[in-house]
This record gives sequence, structure tokens and C-alpha cells, in this order.
Amino acid sequence: MANQRIASALSHQDDTTGFVPSVGYEEGNRSFSTDAIIVDMEASLDCLYGEDVDLDWEQMLAPVELGSFMFEDCATQLETTNASLLSSDTCACEQSTYWSEATGVNCSSLPIIYYYHPDYLGSVEFITDMRGDPYQFFLNTIWGENLQNQLAFNTTAFSSRFRFNGKEWDEETGNFYYGARYYDPKISVWLSVDPLLKHHESPYSYTSNNPIILIDPDGMDTTFASKAAQQRINDTYNEVLSRMSDLEKDLDKRQEKFLNGELSDRQEAKYMEDLAEYRGLRQIKEDFDKIFDENTPCVEYRISADKSSQEAFTKPMADGSIVVTLNSGHPNRTTNEGKVIHENAHVIQLFYGRTGRSRAREYQAFIIQAVYDPYYVQAFKYEFGNGSLQNAIDNAYRDYPAYVGTDVRGRLK
Repeated sequence: MANQRIASALSHQDDTTGFVPSVGYEEGNRSFSTDAIIVDMEASLDCLYGEDVDLDWEQMLAPVELGSFMFEDCATQLETTNASLLSSDTCACEQSTYWSEATGVNCSSLPIIYYYHPDYLGSVEFITDMRGDPYQFFLNTIWGENLQNQLAFNTTAFSSRFRFNGKEWDEETGNFYYGARYYDPKISVWLSVDPLLKHHESPYSYTSNNPIILIDPDGMDTTFASKAAQQRINDTYNEVLSRMSDLEKDLDKRQEKFLNGELSDRQEAKYMEDLAEYRGLRQIKEDFDKIFDENTPCVEYRISADKSSQEAFTKPMADGSIVVTLNSGHPNRTTNEGKVIHENAHVIQLFYGRTGRSRAREYQAFIIQAVYDPYYVQAFKYEFGNGSLQNAIDNAYRDYPAYVGTDVRGRLK
């Protein structure tokens, strides 16, 4: 937060501490009409209105004169040109340590502290003061548009600028500054093109239209909000790609001999087995790609708070999104990743309108899971079904109906 700024004259102070100059930015964190972000904004306005928009940037970006700054909502409102007239040093420092110290107040001697309480996306939901009392509360939509901004009755004029995703909110425009570009929460898009433009999505798309599980820390690229879930998803996906690569190379070496009938019966059976595994892994990869496609419903992955639970489940939500709760962690990494694949199968079922639980759907998910983790599925079969997957599912999921209708191809689901 410290090195980011907002388009407000209140922030245009010389501060080169820890500042690393970059192309298009000059003199610490002060803004100029030649800055890249200002030039980009001018171009956007010209395009929006279809004509040259002439704005006096130099005047708008000029630093505020000290004599014109006011501390608001203290016991009285007084000009800061007379430091002795400040009604409350604490009140002033809570609003601006820079301007307070410019008038002679020693803010470092005062315990001015606010505690931020963010959610898993980094968005500030709750703020408490240095006494631990409630100070401010924010309620946003999943896209960051503010629905409620509540302050305690006994507050000063301080209102946190750090809000959605922990980014600074610009009071003048209502936008958030991420570092590389601005984000407008009202229309849920970036205001400039993605610096790392991707071919598979809109250059203005925020978090690939999936703000429940993804964040964009600096406006450059998206990442998972839940680090534990992110790590498990990434590990699973990368392992699928690795196995596919190894199998593809091995199959290519044997393909010619297979086509020429030069393999023994045992070698041919192994070739067909490996080919089936490769095709199964390819289907798993395609499921991953579909889940994270920007045109599909939002899917949020969570890790269960119950450390002893080894269960995972998928739940459709009223807003159309899907929440996948993964088990806290099995000692076997492959088992954890297999459960991701199992739940992904249920997500794909929901994509195709197959709502509700059934043993038929569990059977489909276990078949896909067996491609990645056959040992877990084999153990499940013998623990619950004496070696039969169908019997195991009938016993382990006896509360589920056998099926809940048929799909468009007439298959049980």
C-alpha cells in the first residue's frame, strides 16, 4: 500500500523513500501531465467523447497549498496555518500525519493506530481503532462496488482509503488504483488495456470475470485468493500436465511398432492401457480449462476449516456460483489432488445442469478420479464394496438416490 497512490491532490507530496523510478513517472510520487497514466487517461476520455477533451492537468495535479488545508470534524474547524489553534492533536494526526507535522504537531508521540481486518480477498471489511473499538465497516459486492460504509458515532473525519482488495480508493472518481492501472467497481472493468494482454480474454476483464477466487494484486495478472487452495489446484494441474507429457513421449516411441503389429500381446495391452490413461488425463485437463474459462460460472475453492475432515464436497450457490470445499489435507499428496479432480467432475456436472446428488454422478466422478489416483479408488472399492465400485458407492452413499433422471443422451445421471 505504501508505494501506491491515488489521483487526489492530497497525496501529491514529495516522498522518495523506497521509490524506484520507472518510465513515465517523475520526481517521487508526484503526478504530472506527462505521466503515462495521465496520457492514457486523456486518450481514454478523447475516445469516450469522440473529441479532444481539454483539461487543465497542471492545475488539477498541483500540490495543495498548506494554508488551504483544513482538518475536518474535530471540535472546531481551523486553518492549519496557525498550529496553536488545533483543537485536538490526536484528531489532526488521525486524519493526516503529514499535514499535522507540517504545522508542528508531533504525531510520532501519539498512539494513532487503526487495525484493518480484511477478508480472504484482501478487501477491508472492518476497522478498529487503537482501543479495539469498532470504527468503520465496509460491505461490497463481489466486484468491489460499495453497498455500505458505516462509521461509529464518535468518529473523527478519518475514513480508510484502503478498501476493495486492500487498494486505495479515489474519492474523486470512485475508482481503485492497483499500480498498473485503475479499476472501476461500478462497471466491473479496468479503465485501460491489460499490460500483459492475453489472447483468451478481454483486455479490460477483471480477474477473468471470476472475482470470488481470483485477485489481481497489481493490475498485471490474476492469481488465486486462497493460497492453500491455490497451491493444491496448481500442484494438481501441473502434475496432470507432467504425466501427460511423459506419457505422450512414451506413446510416440511405441506408436510405430503398435501400428506395424510389432508389439507382443502384453506390450500391446500396456500400450492401450497407457493410451487410455493419456486420454483420461487430457479430459481432466480440459475440465480444469473449462472451469477457469471466463465464460463459465464462478467457482471458488476453499480448504475445510475442520482439520480432521478428509471429506470434500461441491455446492451450487443461489447467485449461480459454485463453492468447492476441499479436505484439509491427507498425508498422501496424490490423494489430496485426486479429490480435487473428483470435485472438478461434479463442477462440470453442474455446468451441464446436473444439479442434485446421486450415486450415478458419484460413479462418474470416481471413474475420472481413478485415472489420476487408481490406488485410492481401489482401496475405496475394497473397503466399501468388496472390490466392486458400484457396490462401494451404493454402500458409502446409500442416502443418495440411485439417479435423478437422464441427460440429453438418455444416460442415467
